[in-house]
Amino acid sequence: IQEADEVYPLLEENSSPHGVEWLWSAITIRIYLSLIAVSTNQHTKEASIGALQNLTASSEETSQAIAHFIVQKEGGLSQVKKMLQEGEKEEIRISVSLLKNISRYRELHADIVKQVLPELVAILPNSDRNVEQPIDITVMICHILINLSHASIPNTRAIINQGALPKIISISTKDNG
Repeated sequence: IQEADEVYPLLEENSSPHGVEWLWSAITIRIYLSLIAVSTNQHTKEASIGALQNLTASSEETSQAIAHFIVQKEGGLSQVKKMLQEGEKEEIRISVSLLKNISRYRELHADIVKQVLPELVAILPNSDRNVEQPIDITVMICHILINLSHASIPNTRAIINQGALPKIISISTKDNG
C-alpha cells in the first residue's frame, strides 16, 4: 500500500545549469523527451531514449529524481509507449531498459501499469509466433513484471489480465526443453 506522505527526491529545476549540471537538468530531459516525440531520425530517437536510460541507471537519488520527473512531471511514458509500439528493435530494447530502471520505484508502478503494461506484455514472445524476440528484451520485461508484481496485488492482477502468464509459462517451457 502506497502512503500519501511518501518522500522521494525531486529534480531541481535550475533555469541556468552550469557545467555537468546540464547532463541531468530538467531542460535537458525535456529536450530528450521532445526529440523522442518529434524526431524522424531513428538514431536521434535511440540516442535520446538511451540518454534517459543512462540517467536513470544509477541507484542514487539523482536517478530516482529523474525517473519521477520523466514519469510524473513530464508524462514521458507516452513517448516510451510510442517507442514500444512503433520503434525498431534497438529503440524497443533501450525503451524497455529505461522502463526496467523506472520500475525500481514503487511509487511509479501505477503509472507503468496504466500507461505501458499492455505494450510490454505484447512484446513478450508467444508460443504461437515464429518471431524470435531477443532474449535480453524478454529478460528485462520479466524483471519489470517482477518489480510490478512485488508492489501490489492489483498490479499482479493487471499483469495476469493482460495475458502475461501464458507467455511466461511458454518462455519457461521453451527454455527448459
